[in-house]
Amino acid sequence: METPFVWMRLVRSGDARAAVLHRAGLLTPYLAELIVDDARRGGRGVRLEVTLATDLGPAGVEVVRERLARLAGVDVVLAHRRETRRKGAPPGAAA
Repeated sequence: METPFVWMRLVRSGDARAAVLHRAGLLTPYLAELIVDDARRGGRGVRLEVTLATDLGPAGVEVVRERLARLAGVDVVLAHRRETRRKGAPPGAAA
């Protein structure tokens, strides 16, 4: 099973510039649990943005969906986009 590298940003609703938390790393079950817990603690209207590498295959995308599935039913918006960038580089960094 492919373990995808993800970049995540947790923001409060209404202010996309005010990131509450950033995390990046291989989406192990441990990191997925941290992300889910962070999103739940963020409260109502929190937005979780997950960025995936452009070369991540369908199996990797499915791993992300499975590992973050516990967010279903929580007042959290899960958005993802795909970018090319160096592993560990923050969002917006040049590839």
